[in-house]
Amino acid sequence: MLLAGNHPDLIVVAKPADRAEIPLALLLGEKEQRMREGLCHDISLKPYMGGRKVAIIDDADTLNEEGANALLKTLEEPPPRSVLILIGTSADKQLPTIRSRAQLVRFNPLPEDTVARLLMQDHGVGDPATAAQLASLSGGSLERALALANEAIAEMRSQLLAELAQSSFDAALLSKSVLDFVEAAGKDAASKRARMRQLVEFACDFYRQLIRAQAGLATTGDAELLATVDRLLTRDGGNAERWLTRADACVETLEYIDRNAHQATLIEAWLDRLCA
Repeated sequence: MLLAGNHPDLIVVAKPADRAEIPLALLLGEKEQRMREGLCHDISLKPYMGGRKVAIIDDADTLNEEGANALLKTLEEPPPRSVLILIGTSADKQLPTIRSRAQLVRFNPLPEDTVARLLMQDHGVGDPATAAQLASLSGGSLERALALANEAIAEMRSQLLAELAQSSFDAALLSKSVLDFVEAAGKDAASKRARMRQLVEFACDFYRQLIRAQAGLATTGDAELLATVDRLLTRDGGNAERWLTRADACVETLEYIDRNAHQATLIEAWLDRLCA
């Protein structure tokens, strides 16, 4: 029942694919049913089968301020025998009032063999060699492994890494390629944001490993990524401040993606900063 997602004592709330934020209605109910349905209501009910009621907010990073504030009363006075789990990428993306009422639990990236097993078990990758290759590229992220299974995404990643490995590149030309790639995701704005996020995360990985290599620390990643890092270090290895500035630009761009900034403008601004 847990795996099927229909256990009566398990409540899961996640951002709909076509929305940028978790709707308030999923937490408090629709306007005409406010506080008579939704997560905050359902978790207050007594457990039906198990010893506890468990509510999971998947991708709590997409809570807006109104939604986060709606959770505060439940977090301040949780119902008896209840557990509320918020899954996110960074504690900094949660309101201070949320952080102060929660216990932080950090998770490491998944081992490669686990990613490979999940790809074959749950995501239709039938060839063990293909699953192992995707797992080696994933950095411990199942989502990234699935993205790289898409040939177009893998090709765009290779193009992006090749450009980033240059001391300088044509930002306008790369902007056009990136924008065309993002637009190819379709008319759905959420799909376009997801594609752009994938590319910016690829760049984040590149600069993260570049900075680690320059500092003499161990690097991780697939052969293509590490070869790209080595190529740039060999050509232009004495610019630690430049790489840190570019890494910051990537992180800030991810934040603007979450804020639904105009994509074409954001792509141009991001690549201009990396090329500067």
